[in-house]
Amino acid sequence: MADSKRTDYFPIDSFWLPRNFLRDPLMCAIKLARYKFVAKILAKDDIVLDLGCGNGYGSYFFAKFAKEVIGIDLYADIPSVAKQMIGDNLSFIQGDILSPPSLIMDKQFSAVTMVDVIEHFYKEDGEAIIQRYINLLSDNGVMIIGTPSKYTQAFRSTWSKDTHFHEYEPDELDEICQKYFSRTIMFSMNDEIVHTGFNKLAWFIFLLCFK
Repeated sequence: MADSKRTDYFPIDSFWLPRNFLRDPLMCAIKLARYKFVAKILAKDDIVLDLGCGNGYGSYFFAKFAKEVIGIDLYADIPSVAKQMIGDNLSFIQGDILSPPSLIMDKQFSAVTMVDVIEHFYKEDGEAIIQRYINLLSDNGVMIIGTPSKYTQAFRSTWSKDTHFHEYEPDELDEICQKYFSRTIMFSMNDEIVHTGFNKLAWFIFLLCFK
């Protein structure tokens, strides 16, 4: 049962390259490095669903490496995003990833991505998202989850603390994903460097989850 004291979800200030570069060029570069890591994992024949796509930068990045990408977000100005992030293999849908529209539920994807997304949901909703979208993955499909590590929460900005409803310890998220996937692989990330080192020292973690 949902906790009646929970704060309702609300729109957040999505990543927007011109603004974020001027505010903090280092963090902007790190954000783009996260998209690059995911993009390099994708195959040219992948059909990708990008959950919580925000202003579409990740979706646009992924579309350069995959056959087709669909981005979905509830709060982003999707008509404006679609006008700016243009590609023959790229489209966007306005929708709630907790209750996705039939247009999404009727498709199959070889990859489902969510980068800087799951931490903006309560833990039970985060697990519900994982469980729901595994059913949309084709055989041998992969879910790619990228999220800040809870171990670095003390150094998080006020904005992050206000908008992150649940941050995960790396092994905690891995244990959840192992309930639904046949195999998971974890990577640690510090700035632009992705590695397999000690995850408690990582600022950010990636989980590759194979159906």
